[in-house]
Amino acid sequence: MTFRPIIALAALALVACGDSQAGDADATPACPAGALNCPCQGDGACDDGLACTQGFCVPVACPDGAEGCACHADGSCDAKDGQPMRCEGGACRVGGEIPVEPGGLGDPCDVEAPCGLHEGVALVCAAGVCALPGCAPGAEGCACEPDAVCDPGLVCEADVCVLDATLPAAGLKVSNPAVRACGLVLPSAGVAVHFADGVLGRARAAGDQTALAFTATADAPFDAPIATLQLTGEGLDLGTLAPTRVECFDRLGQLVASPGVALH
Repeated sequence: MTFRPIIALAALALVACGDSQAGDADATPACPAGALNCPCQGDGACDDGLACTQGFCVPVACPDGAEGCACHADGSCDAKDGQPMRCEGGACRVGGEIPVEPGGLGDPCDVEAPCGLHEGVALVCAAGVCALPGCAPGAEGCACEPDAVCDPGLVCEADVCVLDATLPAAGLKVSNPAVRACGLVLPSAGVAVHFADGVLGRARAAGDQTALAFTATADAPFDAPIATLQLTGEGLDLGTLAPTRVECFDRLGQLVASPGVALH
């Protein structure tokens, strides 16, 4: 005769809980559903620390949050003997302090102090500072410290490198809706170029000029300034910064005769 585990569990339940008083409808069940070694509740639930196995509630081998067991879904752990535990490598361990709150943009970070979110985007720990993914130190929109040096045309405000509002600036626009990419030259090396969202571009100063190359990231016209240009050198005038040697191309890579590239 084949041994069935459920029979053994039932026998354990009777030994642990005893016989109920037959015929007494108001008596409390000797083995309440959900209790240790008792039948599971109607929905399969059991008391804390127990799991429903073959119809009976038995101890969980390693409950989430316990020492040496998996952490809770939110990364927390239970306390042991009144002492907090921390989640390390996906398991709850004793010792040390409870991890600090995840760091925000510009906050210091390391393996013991992870980064959190910034406007819904997961931050990364770069050079000991919480930064946006792909952020280079000193770049626009990237984290900085109050005494840190940001890229030309930027200043560190509220732990983030932002445009320096004290510098003369103008927007670079493309009026021809057929244009998808351009290359051009500005007659000054003292120019900081900040490309807009949806534009993939690069700028490089050489001699007394600045070369720009940019392209749209989607097949759509440039409906806003593709970049903000700031004069970082002394004695410069936006009126003399008109682009030269402009070449622009449409979605098929064909040269556009009148791209309409200008400062506004």
